Amino acid sequence: MKTRNRWLWIIAALALVAAACGDSGDSTASDEASGTTTAETSTAPDDTQTTDATTDTPPDDASSFAGETLVVWDKVAASPAIDEAYQQLYDEFAAEWEVTIDRQSKTFDDLKATVLLALGQSDGPDVAVVPQGRPDMGKAVEAGLLLDLTSFGTERGWFDDFGTNILTKTMFSADGAEFGTGNVYGIAPEVEFLGWFYNKDIFAEVGVEPPTTMDEFNALLESLAAAGEVPFTAGNVEGFPILHTFMALGNANANTDYVNDLIYGRGDRSFNSAALRDGAETLASWIEADYFTPAFEGIAYGDSIGLFAGGEGAIMQTGTWIVPELDSETFGFFLTPRGDGLPPQVGATSEPYAIRIDSEAQELGLEFIDFMMSERAALVLANAGALTTRTPPADSTQSALAAEAQQAWGDITGADQVGHYLDWAAPTMFDTMVAESQLLVSGDITAEEFVEALDVTYQEYLAES
Repeated sequence: MKTRNRWLWIIAALALVAAACGDSGDSTASDEASGTTTAETSTAPDDTQTTDATTDTPPDDASSFAGETLVVWDKVAASPAIDEAYQQLYDEFAAEWEVTIDRQSKTFDDLKATVLLALGQSDGPDVAVVPQGRPDMGKAVEAGLLLDLTSFGTERGWFDDFGTNILTKTMFSADGAEFGTGNVYGIAPEVEFLGWFYNKDIFAEVGVEPPTTMDEFNALLESLAAAGEVPFTAGNVEGFPILHTFMALGNANANTDYVNDLIYGRGDRSFNSAALRDGAETLASWIEADYFTPAFEGIAYGDSIGLFAGGEGAIMQTGTWIVPELDSETFGFFLTPRGDGLPPQVGATSEPYAIRIDSEAQELGLEFIDFMMSERAALVLANAGALTTRTPPADSTQSALAAEAQQAWGDITGADQVGHYLDWAAPTMFDTMVAESQLLVSGDITAEEFVEALDVTYQEYLAES
């Protein structure tokens, strides 16, 4: 179990890093419909049921909550199998603790539109997944809507598998003014990060391999195009997919100090930097070279996943949430390369569980989250195709592709090279990014003009903060 001393060490280390540096969100959305389910309580799990993330032993005080109802808002999972895994875990917890879980699953868009309002209501959810970043979780903390999870999470060992750069993504000062420091307000059992999925058959036919440097990457794209293949499968109706490509390239040109300070508003940072400008220039050059699916601007993101899974296109740059949609025999995965070691990779946990500050079921909510962070939960989710915050047990049955991506996550966290979704830098940054990226895609503005426009929104936000 992680000790409080170790937690204080982490906080102290973060403060030192901030001093040394010179003082969203994931934007994906599910197409699934939301719904409400209630966990069954008529049968109890076997004696090996896990409820503690560290000790993996059944609770001694489970009966103290008997008969209670816990209202949980979560996000519709990336695949039916993962959604069913969540329901299985909810049912197991409900049976063990002799309670009812009132599960209400929402799409990502529904969550962003309703969760803050619901958390402010006396009859709102006891536990809810809250999108990370200033626009959502930051506003909830600022409004005093969320319970500080730091002490309980430290005691139960929730943070053992978190590097500094992932832990800070759900940390805010008590007033919500400072992001990336202070208290932990949310945690999630799944991880999601950006990378590059590739069609092994197409790579073999063309005679290319995953790149280890950006020079190799550009040469790879030239070879694919010369062979008559579409290098990148893409769809950008929603606006975020092309931004994810920009974010991946921009993060990889930078270092974690820069991206941390940019997102957390520390020091004299700017979007108009060489790292982000070079990332935008690379993206613009790929678009000009027609490396993307023809007319990708008019293709929905979900449709582009179907095209790629069906064999159209050699590479798809997106998040690991599509792992369950792809066949492990056909597809592989690689991280954004740089050549001089692993650069920052855009990623985070999935939308984290948080607890409503005035919930009458706070203690039960804490035990529920503890169970969802347990080894048992990691096993069930991994077997369903999810990538987990905890390293999955050795006897999990992850697919080969999921295991490859899980190993990549281990490499990222092992090197503490978790980067950021750049729209988290300011509450209105995503809107600015979508509007300006459309102009970049159409060739109406240059890469430098693109990052300059982003910096206007960023500097205005900093001035008002």
